[in-house]
Amino acid sequence: MIYNFDELEFKILAVDEFCHTNGSFNVNGRPYSALSLRTEGEGQFTVGEKSFVSKPGDVMFIPHNTPYEVKYTNSKSIVFHFASCNYTETENVTLNSPTSIRIAFENAMKEWKDHFCVFSTKSAVYDILQKIADEKTPRATCDKIFDRCIEYIRENFCLPSLSLNEVCKKFFISEPTLRRKFQKYYNVSFIEFVQRLRFDKAFYLLSTSSDTIASIAYACGFEDEKYFSRAIKKKFGVPPSALMH
Repeated sequence: MIYNFDELEFKILAVDEFCHTNGSFNVNGRPYSALSLRTEGEGQFTVGEKSFVSKPGDVMFIPHNTPYEVKYTNSKSIVFHFASCNYTETENVTLNSPTSIRIAFENAMKEWKDHFCVFSTKSAVYDILQKIADEKTPRATCDKIFDRCIEYIRENFCLPSLSLNEVCKKFFISEPTLRRKFQKYYNVSFIEFVQRLRFDKAFYLLSTSSDTIASIAYACGFEDEKYFSRAIKKKFGVPPSALMH
């Protein structure tokens, strides 16, 4: 699956919203790949011997030079177009919780249209794929204590004081054990997991809120505005002011 393809490479060509009225179409292979989120209606696709129905909340990938047949029913999608993409499998992924993915797609499209920033948009693609991987990659075993740790972190990541030690003490788990579980289930460290949550919220607030950078920084778990600004620029390629609407 594209969200588990470690060697993924691509160049951003465009991000836009597309509407398709009712009808059936034969589409010739195009010189670019497309990663899309269907937001309304549906599309019934036939790609070679593969057939599927893409519904609202589904994320679909169609590689370059791939012809297909499709029947649309009042369909609307947000689409990333890629050049030089090295992934070649057609896929349609149905998500149980598509809301956060939709927000990520919408924010990325807004960022592209407002600032035409290639690096932050490309970063958004990787974040979207990681969100999908987090949902779709099954765990090898049921780990109730770790699940409770994750739930607690998701509820408290905006607190600057949140630490690995705090979580371990609260759930009576050793620090080495919790570190291993993060690597096993998410392939990231505790700090990287918390930072991803903070950056997701920061990107959303910067692009939708009229609050000051300082207040947004604090709301996302950063105590120092200057550090927040440096971290945002390193993550998205532009300073926080460039992400604000």
